[in-house]
Amino acid sequence: MNNQKNQKRDEIVAAAIAACTAGILSMVALYLEHAEDLETNDQVTSLDEDVELDDINEGMEASSKQLRPTTSTYSKPHVKKPCSTNRIAKTMSTMAANLSKLAQVLDQSSDEVSVDELYEKVMKVEGFDSEFLVEAFEYIYSDDKKARTFLSLNGRQRKIWLLKYLHSRNG
Repeated sequence: MNNQKNQKRDEIVAAAIAACTAGILSMVALYLEHAEDLETNDQVTSLDEDVELDDINEGMEASSKQLRPTTSTYSKPHVKKPCSTNRIAKTMSTMAANLSKLAQVLDQSSDEVSVDELYEKVMKVEGFDSEFLVEAFEYIYSDDKKARTFLSLNGRQRKIWLLKYLHSRNG
């Protein structure tokens, strides 16, 4: 059961990473697509203020508009509107922060001891009554380090561990 949970978690993580990677690549592609427009010589170039980003899975399309200097007698100075570079940077920053949070959650969840697995392993040890095993389970589960250690032992080593615990408990 625990393996199925880990496999499902791994699938979710893989999907999240793939989605974030696709988003980052799309943002870079958008930036590169419009970088040439921003470097034109005598033209003032800008992107529409509202760059429409379609579904990331279907690709990203952005509309761009070139503004040429007007020849009227009272022309307003053309100000380059900031390319959506700031939006790209913010989006990439948000995605990086989300990936960081995802990594933290995964680290925490991988460190957690499965109550069911620990209980099953403790109760499988032969030669002890169930009351003692339940008490030992509670003691082991109260300390993550002890729980991980107990789970890493083989059956014979678990029995020895419980015998030592029984001996120390009886003083």
